[in-house]
Amino acid sequence: MSQPRYLLLNFELVHLLNDLDPTLISVPVTPIAPLASAAGEVPTRQVDAFRSRYSKTYHSHREMIIEPWAKREMNIVVLGDTVTGKTALVNLIANMCAGFTLKDFEDKIELSNEAGNNGGSKTIQPHLYSITCVNGHKVNILDTPGLADRRGMDKEMEHLKAIIDAMKKNFDTIDGIVVLQSGLSYHLGPTVDSTLLRISYMFPGNIYDNIALVLTFVGPPEKADMITELLPEKLQKAPQWSINNPLALWFTYQKKLAEGWSDEEHPLEELHEMTQHEYKRATEMLSQLFQYLDKCKTQPVKSRREDGAKEGEGERN
Repeated sequence: MSQPRYLLLNFELVHLLNDLDPTLISVPVTPIAPLASAAGEVPTRQVDAFRSRYSKTYHSHREMIIEPWAKREMNIVVLGDTVTGKTALVNLIANMCAGFTLKDFEDKIELSNEAGNNGGSKTIQPHLYSITCVNGHKVNILDTPGLADRRGMDKEMEHLKAIIDAMKKNFDTIDGIVVLQSGLSYHLGPTVDSTLLRISYMFPGNIYDNIALVLTFVGPPEKADMITELLPEKLQKAPQWSINNPLALWFTYQKKLAEGWSDEEHPLEELHEMTQHEYKRATEMLSQLFQYLDKCKTQPVKSRREDGAKEGEGERN
């Protein structure tokens, strides 16, 4: 029995997704006004699934797409190199928490914070998304600028400082850190490793027990893993998942459909079939991820005062 044609090779899938221009998406999206924030403050967007019930994609009743978890509120940080799909993952989680199926998917991210690039991170600054799910549970996700920024070490250090400041400002505790890596590389880059090390100093406990690894833009085999032997020793026991984001695929499908895309090698029917397939996989993957985070021991974040006291002790010694 031959393999389904929708299982594209890695580079084909990445090329397909990179073709997507968010401004050309044919899915109707309510314009979002840029958030005003004082210097140093992290913008926050409330994503309320209860209000989403009464959008124009109205349904009398919505249910959780992801398997429900026990914690009433969860704080998560998303980290990874540039172009690994961090913001797209946040967008997918917000839609699924709202009980949206594929045909209802819409942008729930702050597009004004996604205007960067110039060889670097598309996400300009850390951004807190406060998501209220249809079952009343709340997920606070800190989306972060991409690491391994090609604009140089100064920009890299600027991102690192902004991430640490945002974590301290917005969270007293953290339930998990989700680290994304592109399927084109089956090991973490040195920048991610060093960033995790710096972040680990913020916690009195072992934050490595709260890390999950997610491989994005994967081709067959679908359940690809990072090469454990190439991971830092502290991450070799971290659970791993893989995902081809169905939200990005769905937006791509809608764009190609509007353009009247014609490609004999990869017809629209195949793209639609692949999107449906990846939606089912993503539902299972996110259910497992949140069940893992639900079981993780919540880690307290050190306050600025504690950090300052420790720095002072170090200087006196």
